[in-house]
Amino acid sequence: MLHAVAGTLAEAKKHSASNALFMVHTFVTKQIDKEKFKMNNKKLNDFVEVISSGKYKKIIEGEILGPFNIAGNELIPPDIPLYIGKLTTLR
Repeated sequence: MLHAVAGTLAEAKKHSASNALFMVHTFVTKQIDKEKFKMNNKKLNDFVEVISSGKYKKIIEGEILGPFNIAGNELIPPDIPLYIGKLTTLR
């Protein structure tokens, strides 16, 4: 997720965007591995907690959290607010 967020911010900079949105979109089917799905949700929640410096403990379906300011470098801009969203599609 860290790599994906860095890429999101880099693309936002490339396109002179004033904000960046990292959206996690999960497709749930009958064949889903429920344990892996549960583990991935936990990892996403852990990531949200770290990136928000503990302000948020989890992200729920349909929610967009932020803005977060990420310490950047010459490739990853520190001045573009980052938002994180979660969406699930049942198939």
